[in-house]
Amino acid sequence: MSITNDKMQLIIREIQIKDCETRSRLEFQVFERGNRKNVFFEVDKQYRDFLCCERCDAIVIGLLNYAMRNNLHFQSDIPMTEQLPAADLNSGCFS
Repeated sequence: MSITNDKMQLIIREIQIKDCETRSRLEFQVFERGNRKNVFFEVDKQYRDFLCCERCDAIVIGLLNYAMRNNLHFQSDIPMTEQLPAADLNSGCFS
């Protein structure tokens, strides 16, 4: 099923890793119903190497519950691991 209504999409854009003195952040933008939200996951700097900005998997998993509760579908130009949508979570959240 193709989703064309932007009001039903959670769009992920611009993933970056930023460092502070003792912490590292995976920062990204999420667009929902035309509104931009700046969101981040923050970890101790020793775990920086485990943050990934080449794929949006961690972001999708982190936002999956929210998307399912609000009947939103993910959209992103940033690649996702092939196995993630294949997990078929019966949510219809992947477009």
